[in-house]
Amino acid sequence: MKATLWAWGILLGLSLPTIAGAAGTYSAEEAFRDPNTGAIYYNVTRADVKGFDQRVVVKTTDGQWKQWDEKIRRMYMAPERNEPLLETTYQDNVEGGMQYAFDPNDQEVVKGKWFEPSPNGAWGLHQRKYTVTGEQGGRKPVYSYLLKNNKTGATKEWLQTNQDAQATWLHDNRIVYSRISDQAKQEEILVYNPANGKTERAVLGNLKGIHPDSGLIVYSENKPERPLFLYNLNTGESKPIKDWAEAETYLPEPAEARDATADLPEDFDLDAIPVEKLPVKVRAAYTVKLDDAEAGVPVAFEEQGQMRIPVKELAESLGWSIAKLPAKAPDYRYKLTNGSKSIVLNSGNSLLQEGALYITPEIIAKIGYKSVLVQEVPL
Repeated sequence: MKATLWAWGILLGLSLPTIAGAAGTYSAEEAFRDPNTGAIYYNVTRADVKGFDQRVVVKTTDGQWKQWDEKIRRMYMAPERNEPLLETTYQDNVEGGMQYAFDPNDQEVVKGKWFEPSPNGAWGLHQRKYTVTGEQGGRKPVYSYLLKNNKTGATKEWLQTNQDAQATWLHDNRIVYSRISDQAKQEEILVYNPANGKTERAVLGNLKGIHPDSGLIVYSENKPERPLFLYNLNTGESKPIKDWAEAETYLPEPAEARDATADLPEDFDLDAIPVEKLPVKVRAAYTVKLDDAEAGVPVAFEEQGQMRIPVKELAESLGWSIAKLPAKAPDYRYKLTNGSKSIVLNSGNSLLQEGALYITPEIIAKIGYKSVLVQEVPL
């Protein structure tokens, strides 16, 4: 979740010193040290007459330099994950809701749907964003939050809003988030407890920042001057804040990456460094068992009482075919075929979200299967 990344202070861009190398000016920050191989991974930025270029560059223990695929722009660590996360320009990352990470154990790039664990590890939270057609015909955003029970593997859509709810885990395994209150006609800040399913309002106001460990929330009142306040979840009390400079003293300090520009050789030339090709694999967090066959999928979840299963990975694993058919926007039509049986998918019997097409067990039954079972893959 964006709010969580911000609240924990992960700094995704720094102003760094530079060196004038071959074919440009370079700056670098250390992103990750591989405990298995000793290799050091850098986020390198090059500025030249063509503009800016960002790349992940690796220095091996024998002093050799390598660069990754140009579509992998940078690497960073998040507090809730042991693997470095990746910013990429892969289409399914930019438009399809897939997330990328580097698996140092298998030395490969993995993609999937990452769930942010609660402090006690009992739950996982994942934010999705897609667009739907609004009442006036234009496209409007939808923010969908999936909540996963890590003990049972059951995953359900917990919350759906038309704005970023800034959902963030608190130290006590509750979730703080914001939404527009239909009754109050303004934004409210709420706290949800997944253990008992109860939601409580903390305060009316616009959420500006969270300190997950201390339970302090910075918010502004819904007034023209937007005065800042500090709300304490532990005591239920609010107090005014003078300005944003004071507000920052109540929030976590940004974690700065090490300036590693000096690690680059004086004659550093990005164009002369060989490209290291790494395999990219889908991390299947769930297994779908269909009669005697099975396939792995990155996510499967329950929404409005229906199990939603992504069809792409099933088709690739089981030999189904998917053909796009003519359709009048904003609707869609796809023909899904398994052997001699087929069905046309549209907005009435499937979902198209984040560029992924989701189907239900009932749809799978129509193309020849008698049983459908979804199971979480143990970590």
